[in-house]
Amino acid sequence: SDEGGMIYHGADNHNHINIDFSRTNGIPNTAFGDEESGVLSRQLVSKSYYGTLSTIQTEAAGATGVSNYPYGSVADTVDEEPSTGRPLVLLSELERNVMNIESNPKISLHYMSAPSTIEEFNHPDIYDVMTQPRTTLLGRLEPVPDDELTQAKDTYLKKHPKSKAWINFDDFQMYRMVVEDVYAVGGFGNDHYIGKYEYMFSRYVCTICNLYMRIIFIMYTIYMTIGWISPEQYFSVS
Repeated sequence: SDEGGMIYHGADNHNHINIDFSRTNGIPNTAFGDEESGVLSRQLVSKSYYGTLSTIQTEAAGATGVSNYPYGSVADTVDEEPSTGRPLVLLSELERNVMNIESNPKISLHYMSAPSTIEEFNHPDIYDVMTQPRTTLLGRLEPVPDDELTQAKDTYLKKHPKSKAWINFDDFQMYRMVVEDVYAVGGFGNDHYIGKYEYMFSRYVCTICNLYMRIIFIMYTIYMTIGWISPEQYFSVS
């Protein structure tokens, strides 16, 4: 246990929950608390310029015609404005991942903190990626609706200005990720699923209304327990 808190080890999924009973919302004002509340993942998505986009290659492809293998590649991404935690991705219809989601829409986007200096990059003993924060978003990609396309492109180009040369090509499409679950790693041995609701409504975006959101979560738990509504009906997030 930590000072002012409690650590719980879950039976089914190895998990750490740190509760600070001195705080109204129970979330400790520490890096551990940031991870638990989804802040760490939201920060990585917001600050990152790219992530690893992975899909399932269901059809036979490649030099040997392999199929049903995971396929991953680097993709430029950007968080929406204002921040929603739902990454925007610009992809060509010729891109392998786009072909893959036509038969299996399930994807993941992985983000990790990167070395900030050449010295860190060249010396793993100084910057060990296994001890650094990282997160994986699980969900699906959906084309951005036409009435939201202009704003989505403007947001994307602020972070990736070189894409202006091809963003309006006919074979390129803006996609928005619909997040279904989130896996967060705060460092070595500190990893767990935090769930899409904790991620979507983390205090990184809603610091002032954190207590209000906690009340919402309590209501949501009660409603779910007695079977009045489903999470999708209540939050309309998916």
